[in-house]
Amino acid sequence: MVRIERVPGVRSVLGESPVWDPATHSLWFIDILKRSIHRLGPGDVLDSWDAPESPGALATTGDGRVVVALEEGFRLFDPATGAFGELLPAGVGPADRISEGKADRAGRLLVVSSDRGFREPVGHLIRLEADGSTTRLRDGIHLGNGLCFSVDGRTLYVADSLTDLLYAYDYDERGLSNERVLFSTADEPGFPDGATVDAEDHVWVAVLHSPSLARIAPDGTVVDRIEAPTPNITSLAFGGPDLDVLYLTSADLSGFAEPPPGAPTHAEAERGLLYRVTGLGVRGVAETPVAPWVHAG
Repeated sequence: MVRIERVPGVRSVLGESPVWDPATHSLWFIDILKRSIHRLGPGDVLDSWDAPESPGALATTGDGRVVVALEEGFRLFDPATGAFGELLPAGVGPADRISEGKADRAGRLLVVSSDRGFREPVGHLIRLEADGSTTRLRDGIHLGNGLCFSVDGRTLYVADSLTDLLYAYDYDERGLSNERVLFSTADEPGFPDGATVDAEDHVWVAVLHSPSLARIAPDGTVVDRIEAPTPNITSLAFGGPDLDVLYLTSADLSGFAEPPPGAPTHAEAERGLLYRVTGLGVRGVAETPVAPWVHAG
C-alpha cells in the first residue's frame, strides 16, 4: 500500500534537486529562492547552509561533498567546513540561469538553463567536461527541467516545461541525437517538472500544478499515476538504504515575488513541504557521483 508522509521540520519556498547520497545516508536538496542548501540525515536531522547565490541544482561526489550548480556556474561545497570553492563558469548568458542538473552515468554533470523571465527560448543544455570546459548540447529551451538518465545511461530525458513536453534523446560522449517526445501535458493541467528513473527503466515525472506523479515506460506509455498530496510538487528522487523511498520536494508559490505566467495559486493546498513515499513496489537507481576531476577550483 502506498503511503505518503510529511518529513517534519522542512519548509521551502522552492524546494528542488533532491538527490540521495548513500555515502552519508542523506537526502540533499535546495531551496532556490531562499538561496539555501539542505541535507536531511539519519533520524530526519536537517542541516542547512546559505549559498553565495541562488542554486539551481546539486550533485553528490561520494565523499560527503557536493557540486552545486549556481545561477551561472559550478562550485564545490564542503559541508564539514561550510566553504565553497571558486566559481567555474558554465557558459550561460545574462538572460538565462541554471535551473536543473543531474550527473550522467559516467559522472559528468549536466545542467539545463532557463529564461529568467519564464518566456523566451534562451536556455541551454550544458555538460561539464573532464577538463573543466563546458559543451552545449542543446539550445532553445524556455524552462529547463526533468533531467534524468536511463539505467544504462544511453537515453537522456529533459523537459521544456513551458512547452508541456518531456523529451528523450539518444545520448553519448558526442552529444544528443534522435529527439522524440516522451510525455506531454498539453491536454491536462500543469507541466512536467522534476523527473527520475527507477530500476525498471521507467521515468517518474512530477506534474507541477496538478496533484499527480506520472510513471512512464521507455516507449512513452503512462503506466501509472500516483495522486500527490499537493499540486505543488516540483521534483522527486529515490532514496533510503534500499532506494525504495521516493522523496518529493514542493514549492510555496505565495513566497514568489512573481510566479511563473499562468501559475495557479492553489491557496488551500499544502505548500513548500518535503514528503516521503513508501510502498510503491519499485526501487530507484543510485545516482552516479560526480567524478573528482570536475572539482576545478
